[in-house]
Amino acid sequence: MPKNIFIYDPYASGHHAGFIRVMLDGFRRESGWRATLLTCGEASGHPSFRRLAAEYPDVLDMTVAETAIVPPLVAKVAGSFYAGQLENWLTVRREFPVLNASRRFDYAMIPYLEAVGVHNAAYWPAFGSVPWAAIPHGLRCHFRESGIKSPPRRVDALQALCFRRMLRQPGLHRVFAIDPYLARWANDPKVVFVPDPSPLPPQLDRDECRRALALPADAFVLLVYGAIDGRKCLDVLLPAAASIDPARRIVVVVAGTQDARVRDSVLRQEAAATLRAASLLVEFDRFVTNEEEARLFAACDAVWCYNRDTLGSSGVLIRAGQHARPVIVADAGLSGRVVGDERCGVVIGDARREDIAGAIVALRDDPRVREEMGRRAYARFREHVPETFAGAVRAAIAGASTAAAGAMAP
Repeated sequence: MPKNIFIYDPYASGHHAGFIRVMLDGFRRESGWRATLLTCGEASGHPSFRRLAAEYPDVLDMTVAETAIVPPLVAKVAGSFYAGQLENWLTVRREFPVLNASRRFDYAMIPYLEAVGVHNAAYWPAFGSVPWAAIPHGLRCHFRESGIKSPPRRVDALQALCFRRMLRQPGLHRVFAIDPYLARWANDPKVVFVPDPSPLPPQLDRDECRRALALPADAFVLLVYGAIDGRKCLDVLLPAAASIDPARRIVVVVAGTQDARVRDSVLRQEAAATLRAASLLVEFDRFVTNEEEARLFAACDAVWCYNRDTLGSSGVLIRAGQHARPVIVADAGLSGRVVGDERCGVVIGDARREDIAGAIVALRDDPRVREEMGRRAYARFREHVPETFAGAVRAAIAGASTAAAGAMAP
């Protein structure tokens, strides 16, 4: 039976487009399924969203809306983060009824719940009688009860309250939790665990990939991958790498579009200059294609996943695991818990230069440990394939329609 699905995502950076791509691949498997992606002008011009529009014309319509603006006083009181969430939710509430009047949606999807805020979704419904689902990426309200290390926050109790309230909404059909600990903590049939999707990479030859990327064949390569902003913690990595004896030939590869603040500060400081002068810092300051991504992971020996701010799921961690590469992570958050439990990398507490340098050198000097960590990483993340995620979404949409049809039956 044909289905019409509404998707809202105002952001295109990171792996936002990846979740939408997986859903669209799943919709292609069904006859007559089509999605409408509502986004903002800036995101619609991002390379990842332009590729979606070009590659999925048979199942995707992209609609661009001007983001709602809250009054300056509200923005000042709420702060930029919460004001942004409110503006996004106001945009959904304004645009969805207009689009729904002509397209008559069967289902609505929020691929990044944090884009609109769980508090807004809990107390201010947007989709009327249309069943909807969301994917939370950064909820931390369950961390302490789940034994996941994170700084205590007063907002966590409020977030938990809002999350429970959202679950009681009649219109909410599913919460797809990419964090298994959230699903266990919620203990609610609406919340289902689905592995954070990432396609299994092609099997590429390490040496050939290094030649293609002009990386030295005899060096230990540590990869920093993704949107290169403050969350990548280059301010602690590069000084640690620069303190290591250059004779060890440890090359840091920074791959991904660089945030201007990082490019103009951390990457211009002494540590970066020292590494460049020794040919131990390689930068790919651009949007990385899927083909280049596969080569980068195949060419590296380990992946830097240390992140002191984002404590939720990490797409880079999953990609590293699927390439059987060990990682270096902070001991806090979901990544620290998973890597510690699975013993598929090095977990660091405080971001001290000597600890980071010691972790890098330890991985560099022991190929056997790297190989064992890589095997455990692959065993943990090989099931994170898109088909699993897409199948869960398709089943939910079909199930919601079946339930609605049954409710309307005499």
